[in-house]
Amino acid sequence: MVSKSPASVSARGLTYAYPGSIEPVLQNVVFQAYPGERVALMGPSGCGKTTLLRLLEGSLEATTGAIQITGQAVLVYQDLRLVEEDTALNNVCLGALGEQPAWSGLLGFSPEIRSRGLDLLRDVGLEEHAGIRISELSGGQKQRVALARALMVRPDVLLADEPFANLDRTTAQKIGELLISLQAKHGFSLVCSSHDLQAVPGFFTRVEEVCRLTCVVCPTGQWTPPRAAKPRPWSKAVGVAILVAFLLSCVAVFRDAPPVAEAWREGARFLTGLAPWPLSKYADVPWGSLLTALLATLQMALVGTILGALVSFPLSVVAALPGRQGWGVRLARGVCNVIRAVPSILWALVFVAIFGVGPAAGVAALAAYSVGYLTRMFTEEFENADPRPARALIQLGANRLQALVRGIVRPSLPGVIGAGFFVFEYNVRSASVLGIVGAGGIGTELAYYVEWRQFPELTVGLTLIVLVACLLDSGSRALRQKLVIAKGR
Repeated sequence: MVSKSPASVSARGLTYAYPGSIEPVLQNVVFQAYPGERVALMGPSGCGKTTLLRLLEGSLEATTGAIQITGQAVLVYQDLRLVEEDTALNNVCLGALGEQPAWSGLLGFSPEIRSRGLDLLRDVGLEEHAGIRISELSGGQKQRVALARALMVRPDVLLADEPFANLDRTTAQKIGELLISLQAKHGFSLVCSSHDLQAVPGFFTRVEEVCRLTCVVCPTGQWTPPRAAKPRPWSKAVGVAILVAFLLSCVAVFRDAPPVAEAWREGARFLTGLAPWPLSKYADVPWGSLLTALLATLQMALVGTILGALVSFPLSVVAALPGRQGWGVRLARGVCNVIRAVPSILWALVFVAIFGVGPAAGVAALAAYSVGYLTRMFTEEFENADPRPARALIQLGANRLQALVRGIVRPSLPGVIGAGFFVFEYNVRSASVLGIVGAGGIGTELAYYVEWRQFPELTVGLTLIVLVACLLDSGSRALRQKLVIAKGR
């Protein structure tokens, strides 16, 4: 029997207008839901059903009015906002982040929390799917995981935005039966938005028309055509300016260049020296010295990339924290912009002056250069991730760091690894050049061979670099494709 006192959730005089909007979406709303009730908020699209749920949840703050909730209210969004790249059990356990210290839950969960999560998966009939990724579940199964995650918070009021939308009648009835059994076991009040009750007849104990809760007139469905795009006369001027700048730059650059015929003759002479015939001229090539220098180049690129990643990753996490745009974040991004603006060969000159000639200077130069680019690439990977799961975790009680790590950083790891491998591939090419200024690697050998016109040795060195670059390019492409597939599964 439905109890009528006290109300689990009560709203009086509730008014809300979105920023920049003249008319409020909801105005002077009066609403109550009591323990054991299953209330449907009915109305056409745009009448404020989801807005009212978000106000009751607390993710939106009412312009005027008051909301009283006995205990805690949790909203299951229509898009569910699950972490697609994580397992069903981990997604359910994410609902308990608010119970743990700020640092806890970043990498794993306690046995007690995992046991609770398994119990809830058993309640929704998905215990056997605990280790399966969300992206591999059906729509109905995902909805059950979202319900289990919400129940990890132990809510007194469960809010659900269109829980039966996009489900066939049979699946909708099964979800309805599941909600009834979960309500009987966990004792929450249920408030759902819906625009059609035909799929679950008799499920709700009370139906409220949102437009009757407020004095705002329901939307009429009238469509306002978009404004025609205005022509942009400045676009042609920009194109002309770029063309003029290009022509003037060509004149300045090639003003003191040697005659074309002379340049062609010198180029032909140099390329003839690189020709791979006769083969007898390679008999005296110092293969051991070249292979050792090539190995040093790969080692420089590997160490420089890893050191750069170790610095870049925490900087990127801090820069991507939701709601954090303070002076520390701006300073970090400014420093990375400065680092990125300096070419790696100039960094090599700086570190040769500090460490002296040798691979240590090359490693430091590649690490510094990697910090600039990896920080930007990691941050963009985090910023391009779907922010909705992280926002949902914050509403479930997680702090910003927990929400960022579990909702954005971990799902973005395939892209982060791919970016790191791309920079490593780039650093191998850069390390081949840094030796020209004394920063170690095969570039030191190549600079000597060019200066003294030792063409057989130069040909072998360049061939080795090309072969390594091709192998790395193929491996990098294959790895990134696998990572993209893994991220999208």
